[in-house]
Amino acid sequence: MRTIQSIEDILKKPYFLLFSILLFFTPLVFSQNTNELFEFPKMFFVFVIGLFIILFFATDTIIKSKKIISPGVLVVLFLLLTSISTFFSTHKYTSLVGYYSRFNDSLFSYFIYFFLYLICINRITKEDYEKLIKLVLISIIPVSLYGIAQSISGVTRVYSTFGQPNWLSQYLGMLLPMTAYYFFTEKGERFKLWGLVYIFGFYCLWVTFSVSGLLGFFAGVFYLIVKYFRKIFENKVYKTKLIFLISITALIALLNIGLYKEKFYDFYLDVQKQFVLIKKAYASENINRLSDPGFIRLELWKSTFDLITSSPKTFLFGTGPETFPYVFQNYRNGKLNYSSEWDFVFNKPHNYYLEIWSESGILTLGIFIALIYTYVKKLPNHMASAIVVFSVTNIFGWPVVPTSLLFWLFLSGLEINDVKLKPFETETANKLKLNKVRLLYKTLLITLIVGVYLYLNFYIFKFYNADIYYKKGQEYIKKGEEKKALYFADKAVIANPLEPNYYRGRAKVNTVLLVSSQDKQKIKQEIFEDLTKSFELNKNNLVTIRNSIPIYYFLAVGDIYKAISNNNYDERYIGYVKEFYNETKNNYPNDAGVILGVAKYEKKLGLEESYQNSVERIKFLRPDLLDWNELFR
Repeated sequence: MRTIQSIEDILKKPYFLLFSILLFFTPLVFSQNTNELFEFPKMFFVFVIGLFIILFFATDTIIKSKKIISPGVLVVLFLLLTSISTFFSTHKYTSLVGYYSRFNDSLFSYFIYFFLYLICINRITKEDYEKLIKLVLISIIPVSLYGIAQSISGVTRVYSTFGQPNWLSQYLGMLLPMTAYYFFTEKGERFKLWGLVYIFGFYCLWVTFSVSGLLGFFAGVFYLIVKYFRKIFENKVYKTKLIFLISITALIALLNIGLYKEKFYDFYLDVQKQFVLIKKAYASENINRLSDPGFIRLELWKSTFDLITSSPKTFLFGTGPETFPYVFQNYRNGKLNYSSEWDFVFNKPHNYYLEIWSESGILTLGIFIALIYTYVKKLPNHMASAIVVFSVTNIFGWPVVPTSLLFWLFLSGLEINDVKLKPFETETANKLKLNKVRLLYKTLLITLIVGVYLYLNFYIFKFYNADIYYKKGQEYIKKGEEKKALYFADKAVIANPLEPNYYRGRAKVNTVLLVSSQDKQKIKQEIFEDLTKSFELNKNNLVTIRNSIPIYYFLAVGDIYKAISNNNYDERYIGYVKEFYNETKNNYPNDAGVILGVAKYEKKLGLEESYQNSVERIKFLRPDLLDWNELFR
């Protein structure tokens, strides 16, 4: 009977139920059907559930003429400045919708988060908000169990349902100090549950071997200890619990040293490199045991600051949300050619504060920092500890969908926990009451809102299906089923004609079809049109450009079964290919990976003069590549 009564109570609280679904399942969502398995489906899950909550709130408010509490001024300013940055963006489509395969931190995602925040402060009671927080903490169990299972099965750095160890560690790092808080404060036997959650969560956090995640976690714990220092050491039960947590934490750490020894050794080397007088002395040496994340981040930060200070417009308003991968390449530090990720495309500065500054400007960054300061100062301490972790980990990384969702949830905590705050009626609500607007007006307004909701969902599902089609097309290429691959590649382009990667993907499928096709010129024309279209949609998308380099090679070859010579060029396309290769090298002169990628196909095509030009450029950027890279053997 109690269970039935509890279910009935939950159904009487639709907002609590909807937010529970959103917050508990978002970190668990991933898919095998999309190109990006983790962030992409999580973001679309938030879009779908979030839009439904917004629709429910809007219709509920209109029908019942309910009151609305105003959002915080800083939150509104943050959204406004991000909108201005989007208006002046270097690539408006990306700023509005998001960077392909992720979509978090786009203007659209910010609007979803903002309205969820607004709804939360209006329709979630203080009691239910506390229950939501605890529900989020319970999600640690399935996330951690999956991560621990990965560790047992031999995964070196676990990533659970997040896809990347640092993303997982930020999520767990934000929640574990709060779990420890409830372990101390819960009465009766319930504290044992939080002790168990903490054990699973910390074990999983530890085996991510994420230094940034650990630093954030310990910063959050330290914050709580400082806030409750006197209470802990004046209470014998609290002292006993503290000893238990310290013991179990130390035991897990000591039994699983793993990669941390090598990571701290690498960090020491990265610091040492900054004081080497001859900067390139270590260029060809592989002395790091794992990688050189400290060196990479420092050079990324320097390059990002060069981007920020490149113009007053960028300094004040940025280049537009999520456009960093497109504009950064022109400011890419040459020293990055000497890192372990020398041939990577850097799509983040690995510092969220610099990312906000470069993409949305100094004013937006100032508001963001003011938000963090205000909410850490005014939130209940256990919630503020999560924001402390969020702030620290973002020095070395960036938030993903679940942690962004948590951030906005905690923002709503200030208004919900502020007993002095009084709701006010919106202009719409006043009109509905004072002027007694007719039922027709309400019906028309709700119809409009439902129409917008259906319109947005239509495109959300189209974009999601486009990625499923694209993934299927690429899988069928590997299976040797070219016709099926082309069918799904076509469907991807039709479903989302604004994404350059889908055109490049279809060009790749057609390149495979060149081998068996009777009408090669027709296929080549289609390939060329797709490559041209992908470039026109985004001329600065280096990922698409680099993946197009080998496809252009096949356009230039007359007969792929014959040796390359002046007589075996396809005269219709060789000029376009030379132009594309030269432009690519000119546009990315400091990127050894790009120059090397072009040089490989210049050599295959026998473009000797261009190839030698590339060799000289590589010799300047990173000469040791000429000694060990297979292209030059």
